[in-house]
Amino acid sequence: MEENRVIDEMQVCKALITDEAGRYLMQLRDDIPRIAYPGHWCLFGGAVEPGEDDLAGMRRELIEELAFDPVGLIRSIDFEYSIPQHGVRIRRVAVFETTISDARKGSLVLNEGAEMRFMTVKDLLSQDKVVPWDLCMVMMHANVLPYPDLLSSSPSLT
Repeated sequence: MEENRVIDEMQVCKALITDEAGRYLMQLRDDIPRIAYPGHWCLFGGAVEPGEDDLAGMRRELIEELAFDPVGLIRSIDFEYSIPQHGVRIRRVAVFETTISDARKGSLVLNEGAEMRFMTVKDLLSQDKVVPWDLCMVMMHANVLPYPDLLSSSPSLT
């Protein structure tokens, strides 16, 4: 029986990159068995390096993965998760959003992953393999964040 490997805390950054039509830029992960979610669609991003803040990590990841240095990045969602039965203790995720102009889309260079594609939420939902929390972040961004009243204090339960 293979021993569970424990993965300590890790800070991760993800990018919700939309085009002028409101579609999301997604990355098809390489189909390499040793990586998490091989062959799945996901948001661009990755681990924040020691000594690096989340914003600097996000910029670095986008430059490395896409040759894209966005004009503006807005931190929009923070969450954390753990999967104890698989040895994942804590993942803290900072999600940033930005829009890319149609003029800049042609300068994107895919340096990591098998493919990149702009997708609507419907397009993404039609895919067989999508990283679940990345799908959740896209759906939250598309369906909840435009409605700030849903994010205000909890409604009364009376």
